Amino acid sequence: MGQYFNNADTPLRNSYYKRLKAQVATTKGLWYVCQQLIKVKGIVSIPDKDIPFPIVSLLGIDNLLEKKLSSRNWHHKALSIQYSYELDITANYKKIHEYINSSNIFVRREAQLAMVVFMDWESLPFFAKLTYPISLWQQIRIIEKLKSSKKPIKPEALNSLLKSKNTDVLELGMRLVAAFNIEREFEMIKSHAQDHDTKLADVALELLVQLNISKPLNKELTFSNKTFELPISYVGQNDYQQNDKL
Repeated sequence: MGQYFNNADTPLRNSYYKRLKAQVATTKGLWYVCQQLIKVKGIVSIPDKDIPFPIVSLLGIDNLLEKKLSSRNWHHKALSIQYSYELDITANYKKIHEYINSSNIFVRREAQLAMVVFMDWESLPFFAKLTYPISLWQQIRIIEKLKSSKKPIKPEALNSLLKSKNTDVLELGMRLVAAFNIEREFEMIKSHAQDHDTKLADVALELLVQLNISKPLNKELTFSNKTFELPISYVGQNDYQQNDKL
């Protein structure tokens, strides 16, 4: 079936098209087809990176996800964001951008990842404007998305993060410095090792050890107190009904 996803000129059997078209017409069917396309995307050879499968437009999945972005149901909104960036539907970028500081944790978390996928390092200045916390798990996901990018590293994109008054944003900036070994900012990490904010001090010490620059000064560095969140795909909508209307 990979030929249908790669080549828009490959004839698609009418019966197959009608069956899929009917399936994506329902919400559950749309989610299911998106999930299957994401699986296919991981195993077939894609001619052009960052270009959606031809079948995405053929079935109108891009337009359907765009409509779901305006849903009052937070779960639908978050999933439509996730599937948009995983299927490279860049046309939905402008709408998704509005949600990077959403009051709903799952919506803003997926929107932030979408920004990184669509804009790479150019997305980082937007993070400096965030007011909500950024969990360690989210920071790790952002770093992983940047590491999977083939775009060149842009250290200057970190400037606004490293000057942020939001400690979570600053922490993200420091973790990016360590993850990408940006030596010109190592002194900045050292300066936070004695920060009055114990969280930032602990993060700085952890990163200095990771970079083999300093010893932990008898501080125990563990992840036992860290809270990890499940990706939106694994979170049941019924568990968060109170956030449905935003």
